[in-house]
Amino acid sequence: LMQAQWEQRSVAQERAAHARRLERILGGSWGILSLLDEKLERFYVSPSVTAVLGYPREEYLAIRYEDLVHPEDLPRLRESLAEVTARQGAAQTLLVRARKASGDWAWLELQLTNLLHDLDAAALVVHARDVTQAKEQQEILRKERLRLANVLLGTGAGMWEWEIPTGRLAVDERWAELLGHTRHELEPVSLETWERLTHPDDLIQAWGRVQEHLAGRAEYYEAEFRMRHKGGHWVWILSRGRVVDRTADGQPLHMFGTHIDISARKASESAERLFATVMDHARNEIYVFDADTLRFVHCNRAAQENLGYRSEELAALSPLELKPEISPEDFQAILHPLRTGEKDFVRFETVHRRKDGSTYPVEVYLSYHGPTHHFVAVINDITEMRRREEERERLEAQLRQSQKLEAVGRLAGGIAHDFNNMLSVILGTAELAMAEVEPESNLYNALAEISSAAQRSAQLTRQLLAFSRRQLIRPQILNLNDHISGQEKMFRRLLGEDVEIRMELRAGLWPVFVDPSQVDQILANLLVNARDAIEGVGKIVIQTDNVRLDEDRIGEAPPAKAGDYVLLAVSDTGVGMDPEILDHIFEPFFTTKEVGKGTGLGLATVYGIVRQNGGLIRVYSEPGVGSTFKIYLPRHPGAQEEAEPQEASEGPLTGTETLLLVEDEEQILELAARFLRSAGYRVLTAETPSKALEIARTHPGPLDLLVTDVVMPELNGRELQEELQRIRPGVPTLFLSGYTSDILAQRGVLGDQVQYLQKPFTPRTLARKIREILDQRPS
Repeated sequence: LMQAQWEQRSVAQERAAHARRLERILGGSWGILSLLDEKLERFYVSPSVTAVLGYPREEYLAIRYEDLVHPEDLPRLRESLAEVTARQGAAQTLLVRARKASGDWAWLELQLTNLLHDLDAAALVVHARDVTQAKEQQEILRKERLRLANVLLGTGAGMWEWEIPTGRLAVDERWAELLGHTRHELEPVSLETWERLTHPDDLIQAWGRVQEHLAGRAEYYEAEFRMRHKGGHWVWILSRGRVVDRTADGQPLHMFGTHIDISARKASESAERLFATVMDHARNEIYVFDADTLRFVHCNRAAQENLGYRSEELAALSPLELKPEISPEDFQAILHPLRTGEKDFVRFETVHRRKDGSTYPVEVYLSYHGPTHHFVAVINDITEMRRREEERERLEAQLRQSQKLEAVGRLAGGIAHDFNNMLSVILGTAELAMAEVEPESNLYNALAEISSAAQRSAQLTRQLLAFSRRQLIRPQILNLNDHISGQEKMFRRLLGEDVEIRMELRAGLWPVFVDPSQVDQILANLLVNARDAIEGVGKIVIQTDNVRLDEDRIGEAPPAKAGDYVLLAVSDTGVGMDPEILDHIFEPFFTTKEVGKGTGLGLATVYGIVRQNGGLIRVYSEPGVGSTFKIYLPRHPGAQEEAEPQEASEGPLTGTETLLLVEDEEQILELAARFLRSAGYRVLTAETPSKALEIARTHPGPLDLLVTDVVMPELNGRELQEELQRIRPGVPTLFLSGYTSDILAQRGVLGDQVQYLQKPFTPRTLARKIREILDQRPS
């Protein structure tokens, strides 16, 4: 609004300046010069109107031109006025009859010229001369040229006059200045001068426009072309002109015209074309909308394609119609700091609504262009970015869950050694005490309860180690279908009569490499949980299949990798679980069962076994729908191995051989030595590896077996074994440890040929293992 007011004031000031200048220049002329605004209303008339037509100026300005012009000439005049006002720079000449103040008719030659200066102050120049008498015609023509020249002085145009028969070209000082010259530098000016200065690529079309006008096929001449500046560059010129004098037979004699420098306009047009080209080839959506109306004035091709609108459809819309999440008030608040100059741009995220009603998330960069009073919006479609963010959040949640479970697993592995040592002492002491008490006594029963509790505690330790993926296992190539089918009767007894169990085992199932006892642990835990989740009658389905998992389906689940897997799925029709419970089901000691009905280690054990075997587990559950646990075990390329033979019946546990027992836990050392001596063995004991090596050097008799803990001060069990072999070659070794399998692997103990006994153990278990090793020695 302020810009419009400023322009109106500028127009009024410019018109007043024109009027004052014309008042001085044209005050006493015989011709009539009128200035009409865009409504074809006269706002200026030269003083000569009184002399020519007899009207006072004020009276003439109040008379409509329709009341002055002869009715027969009105249609032609109206047509000419419409054509001239329709285009900047247009001009026409015509003859009309005008009524004088006396009532007589006078023939007037009217020259209509549409001149626009930079402030858009419309000035339709109407120059009239009385051609009633031929004697007046030449003088009127001269004065017309003079007056027009003075009017054009304020427009910055250069004037030229071409004497067509001779080719002489007369130019004013401004014409020369447009090209960086003085008029004196260009003299003598001729048609050849113009041709020499005009760009060769533009000369033909410009000369063609001249010829069209000279031949009468165009009412005036107009052309745009480049002319060489004195500085060596090219200047864009808008040239306009018309023939002002002809012979009796119509041959042109004189042509009068103007030159206007339009280089800035051409540069602007070029920039606009470049801008439009860049916009249409940009992958981002780009919008330009009016700062007042908030209507689109330009939308690039990407915007049209993404939104599903045609260009003309978008022109009828505003940004608010694309942004369903933003209210008009909020949108104005976004625009305000741009209008005031507080910010160069603003960034925000919203959603865009397509023509079909669908929406998609976008990132908007909005800026304001003050000179043109427009906002420019550059839009990024962030659908893929949002998807990646959601996927990253999902993977991060998986990683956090994995890290949490891993931390608990490390904690379980860390306490295993001390816990197993204590259990070994409890079990061993209870067993030895029971051997000295009558089975019928109350003390015997109490010791049996102590032993039973210790055994259950040992089982709890094994479950923790299974969760932490650190228990010692003996994997073999296995066909899950065969193994599951062999356990079906046991499953049915486990589930009871109210729960239907159905097997969906795929034929041609790939083999896996896994400890069969671990498969039993997995199925037992899953089936018991499924049975407990079913209220009354229900169904459980055990399913196997061959599947291939790519990187996307694997996600963040190390150590699993993309490849072939064997699926083991257990589904139930139970009560299901909500998302909050699903986030915790694999955590140790987390349970939804009543107190005393669950330890919370079942699914933790399953999780540990699956991860230990390089697989992954997925859970799908909804309240009221049921649950499905899908376990993926890596495919093994080999064939199924034969089942291991059953162990032979237990033989005698006594012996007379010499044993070197090394254990840094004093209670275990004393307990094991006491039992082994009672079984007939000669036992040499050492609390440290250095003492054990000293005994090996100094003992005069044979050493038949080294029984040693793995992790000890000074040397570990493997290092002790290696040192002992240098002193006593060929002595076998039995390793004992309460640590988990990963710790033993780091110590270099685990391997196919290593004899190992996991703590906790009973004295009889130790004696059995020792007898087994000694009996395997070569004779």
